[in-house]
Amino acid sequence: VAQWRKAGYQDQDGYANFKELLENPIADAQDLLVDRFPIPRYTICDQGGSQARFLPSKLNPST
Repeated sequence: VAQWRKAGYQDQDGYANFKELLENPIADAQDLLVDRFPIPRYTICDQGGSQARFLPSKLNPST
């Protein structure tokens, strides 16, 4: 999925479902984040990417 997103398939005509697959979780997360204070950071990351180590360090900093 990450490779398809990086390749830009979501912007092509025949991939409307793929674009929706990528956008729906973001919209759901934004709806949840609106009511929370302090507002948590929403991070988009790919497995093995530079942002991927951000999640384990915040969720379980002892490891």
